[in-house]
Amino acid sequence: MDLTNCVLASGLTRELSANGPLVVLVILSITALFLALTLAAERLVETFLLWALFVVPFTAVVPALHPESQNYAAYYAIALFVFAAITILKRRQPPTIDIGVVFFSYLVCSWLLFAASAPLARTYYPLIIPLTELAMYMLVINRPLARTEPILLRGIVALGTVEALIGLSQSLFGRPVFAQVLPALWTSDRGYMGYLIPTVSKHVTQGSGTFEHFNGLGALLVLSACVAFGDWLSHQRSLWRLSVFWAIFAGVVTTYSRGALLGTFAGCVVVWWLSARRSSRHTVVAVLCASAVGGVLASGALLRYYSQTQNLTSRLSTWSYAIRYVIHHPSSLLLGTGYSSFAKVILPATTGQASGPLLVLHSGPLQVLLELGIFGFALYLAMVLVPIARSIYSPWSATRAVLIGATVGFLVAELFDNATFGDPAISGPAGVVMFALIALLRRDLIEASAEHGAYTKVRVAELQSAGKPNLTRSA
Repeated sequence: MDLTNCVLASGLTRELSANGPLVVLVILSITALFLALTLAAERLVETFLLWALFVVPFTAVVPALHPESQNYAAYYAIALFVFAAITILKRRQPPTIDIGVVFFSYLVCSWLLFAASAPLARTYYPLIIPLTELAMYMLVINRPLARTEPILLRGIVALGTVEALIGLSQSLFGRPVFAQVLPALWTSDRGYMGYLIPTVSKHVTQGSGTFEHFNGLGALLVLSACVAFGDWLSHQRSLWRLSVFWAIFAGVVTTYSRGALLGTFAGCVVVWWLSARRSSRHTVVAVLCASAVGGVLASGALLRYYSQTQNLTSRLSTWSYAIRYVIHHPSSLLLGTGYSSFAKVILPATTGQASGPLLVLHSGPLQVLLELGIFGFALYLAMVLVPIARSIYSPWSATRAVLIGATVGFLVAELFDNATFGDPAISGPAGVVMFALIALLRRDLIEASAEHGAYTKVRVAELQSAGKPNLTRSA
């Protein structure tokens, strides 16, 4: 039994029936069956269901599995929590509670306080993505690294390749179009090459894959491109791995998401820099690429590009609204205005615009700082940056290089978009996977520390048995 089909069945049941008790009965039956199967054939079913759980963030936006409401995503979050709880119970150890769990708990408390004071906020909609990210985070950080890493990393590359090819086809051929998700493909004057080469058209079709927005596809492909690039660096003679990377990179380009493009460049550079397999040839290629990017950024073509597309102005506007609100309400800076309050409180207070779920701040870190305050922002930075800093001073590993590069690339993209928190159809899948990678990195550090501790104990015991107790301190 595939958990994806279980969640789909419950979602469709909810859509086709208004009978609340029937829906509850279906959910309870699915949960019981899920529990029985997991306990019956541990390794086989666990691996299969874990794969399904990692796949669901992406299939949740596939039109065939996308109900009109957000119930599907909510059922997926419930399924993740059930699987995480089973994983923790089977460990027979206390669950790993770290700064990431504290951050999400603070986020939920912030939303509860905001919902209690604002009637417009009394909907579970904004909590779908944070709770899903928390469930995935707890699942990964409480599982053995060796059994989780290959499933997650291979799944990201495989699904990123599929989504990239769909986006590439949409941009070049105008199909496929998923009317259930997006009636018509996005088009704009964003063609990069049209501003550098006069004969190339500036008007382009932006690939969105199975997402409602091209930024959602771009955020996912940043992670996939960095993982695929790191995989190729570990297998430099593998042509098919190189082909996969270029396919994903082409998908990033045809989204015409500037944040995704910058994030992909930044993430791949970090992966390359941390890789122990660098060669002089790679150095030359990296220098040439950096010079080309720097030349484009310094040219007047970039100014013409932004002056004609005028997309940056919307971000400057939303950022100025946030700054204006904080200036008039400085006391809100410490603990924030409340999670999901930007569209429901800040915009109406500063502009008089109607609130809505798609009116986002267009900057993930700034949203965290604004809505969760300095305290929440400090928790967020500690969760993301502390494992990266610890990894730099730890023994090198290919997995660590990939995880750090993908995280850095995603953060760069998130500076200009809501790639972590926001509308579930846009930022949800990529945000879930990003926090899964952070949990994987923290899990890698935990197991490396445990191995080092075990080695130290063995070494101390050997020295003591050899009659050299004075060397214990140095060991």
